[in-house]
Amino acid sequence: DIEHGEPDNVQRLVNPIGVTYTNISREHTQVLGVKKSFKDYVKAKTLLSQAMTKGVIITNCDDPNTAYIGLNKEDDVHVNYYGFELDSLEDIFESPVVKCPHCDKQLSYSKYYMNQRGIYSCECGFKRPEPNLKLTRFETQDDKWLITIEGRVYNYIIDKDLDINVTMKVPILGIHNLYNILCSTAVYATFTNDMENANEKIEDYFNQLDFTILPPGRFEIFEVDGKLVGIGQGDNGDALKVNALLMDLYSDGEVEFIYNTPDEYEEEVFEDHKVAIKGLNPAHLVVVPGRVSVTKAEEYYNQIKDEYNSDFYPVKYDFEERINNLINLIKKSQYKYILVSGCGEEQLVWDEVKRRLKEEYSGQ
Repeated sequence: DIEHGEPDNVQRLVNPIGVTYTNISREHTQVLGVKKSFKDYVKAKTLLSQAMTKGVIITNCDDPNTAYIGLNKEDDVHVNYYGFELDSLEDIFESPVVKCPHCDKQLSYSKYYMNQRGIYSCECGFKRPEPNLKLTRFETQDDKWLITIEGRVYNYIIDKDLDINVTMKVPILGIHNLYNILCSTAVYATFTNDMENANEKIEDYFNQLDFTILPPGRFEIFEVDGKLVGIGQGDNGDALKVNALLMDLYSDGEVEFIYNTPDEYEEEVFEDHKVAIKGLNPAHLVVVPGRVSVTKAEEYYNQIKDEYNSDFYPVKYDFEERINNLINLIKKSQYKYILVSGCGEEQLVWDEVKRRLKEEYSGQ
């Protein structure tokens, strides 16, 4: 009775020794701009490991729903939890209402890291499990991040625990990718057969990372004519929040936001975007059509224009015109910090805007 897919049959046929959970976000339930049942979405994810009787579940304990999946499987398999332990990072947005996956009452948070991910507890007794693997250090250093990951992880191959303590310099890949780095480290530590060199191999791999691993159109921050510009896809509320949070880390002054709108029938995406815009509180909001409909883009603009110092640019649905408009807006901006995000074509618009700007200003 799952609308899309058969996760229980996938689990039965594959019979995995490992299942990894990153996060379960309401934004990921959107199909053509409309959110489907969140409970069904959680159920589908749960079914991927529900029948496991061997192996390891590797799961994000900062997300209540992925943590709950792990807690319910501790009697059947090993569970390795990963999560943040940071004072230097905290969500800047309005705190979401998150329900307890056990009793459905509202969770209490002592810290929000990112959207629903943080340190939480419930009056029913459910609370965030202690992570086996933690991100304990996060420092910004020019064009790199200095991070430390440490903990003790169960290794399935030799049936023993493995101590992890690594410090790496990684590119500015987006806040959400800190979780991806932590997760992939947990997966490697769980299944490597090279116990003696595990820490060294983890450090070597991540120290060599560069932006070529990013899919087309993903968010990046770079300098354009003395301005710091963050640009890339943010086509749901979670993605736009992540981009705005990263921009906030690097902004030491007023931010201009060039917002690319959703399309017709994507009102729920726009409502999520409004939360991100409010949290960022830009000094200047520039609204442009991100999808097909210019008329719908203007409707969205009219809903928020009085809340901000704002302007609207009704550029027709032509990729070349929209690319040139974004580039010109960036060049003419009087602001030192510029965020350009929202909805749009990953390769035909976002990637092309980034490519042309980098090509023109590569020698600065």
